[in-house]
Amino acid sequence: MYVTLILAILSGVLMGLLVSAFSSAITDDQNVAQQVAPLFIILLIIPQITFGGGLLPAKVLPRFGQIINQVTISKWTFESLVTITGIGSDIADDKCFSEQSENKPKDLTKAEKERCTCLGSQLFKRCEFPGLKAKYNL
Repeated sequence: MYVTLILAILSGVLMGLLVSAFSSAITDDQNVAQQVAPLFIILLIIPQITFGGGLLPAKVLPRFGQIINQVTISKWTFESLVTITGIGSDIADDKCFSEQSENKPKDLTKAEKERCTCLGSQLFKRCEFPGLKAKYNL
């Protein structure tokens, strides 16, 4: 995890240096470059947040969103940390949430939900949900 975080920090620093160099290159006045650089950083950070994969999965984004998703720094960091920690892997392995399932989880009966690994009352017994289990009383 530390290597992933260090690489993410380095890529953020490099992105900041790129913006600084770009803002200095487009204007000869140093004061104007200092005022323009934060605006360019905002233009780079918004796509990082929006298309990085933390808010919405890349599958639901339109085609141009999926292309932007592939070039964002935050996408690779987010996916690496999720893969390393394994958060959500039990839901991904649940047959009720798989794409091969004929019924959507909301269409299942209570008995069918009980057979699922991460649905119904099994949700907090078998699945890993950081921060939620402490608030859930069985």
